[in-house]
Amino acid sequence: MDHFIPVAWGHGGHYPGNIYFVKRELNMFKSNLNPFKWIKKVSLHKNIPLTGWDLLVRTLAEQNEVTVKEFRQYVNWCEKHKRTKEMLMSDPRPSLELWRETLN
Repeated sequence: MDHFIPVAWGHGGHYPGNIYFVKRELNMFKSNLNPFKWIKKVSLHKNIPLTGWDLLVRTLAEQNEVTVKEFRQYVNWCEKHKRTKEMLMSDPRPSLELWRETLN
């Protein structure tokens, strides 16, 4: 299993809208990279059917109750606004809630 939004970013977490099954070697290769940047790596295109990728992104977007475009924006926001453990302790609200606040 892998976290679409890396836990190391201080976002994401262990919930259905962020976890998916992936081969161990792909999980290790992705590491803490932004998944939308990671998938663009040419060497992966031979190993990952992009139709499967598109389905995964649509599914995770639906589970987070956002559009695919919004999901991409959310993931990119999480990368740009990484949280430390101290930040998580002082404001434990879900990242999706924090991101939505920035839209207002």
